[in-house]
Amino acid sequence: MAGRRVPPELTMDDSVSYLHSLKETFHDEPAKFKEFLKLLIDIKAYRINKVYGIARMIELIKGHPKLLLGLKVFLPEASKELCQSHKRITRAT
Repeated sequence: MAGRRVPPELTMDDSVSYLHSLKETFHDEPAKFKEFLKLLIDIKAYRINKVYGIARMIELIKGHPKLLLGLKVFLPEASKELCQSHKRITRAT
């Protein structure tokens, strides 16, 4: 279809690159990085609710726009939670 843009398929390299960026960002806060990884694993294994896990991930990487954008790429469900978080923050100020 003309005019329609199809997003590229994500690769394992994309995932590794995102996690590498995350690890670099939190090199001085390894507990945050480990918690983020644990949340990913727990979501995939259905041990925690996806909405809760995404909300917690967003909280962990708050203040890092590139990481937040990357999260939206890998977990499209994060877009909705990010919008809701932004609305709560905007209302509070």
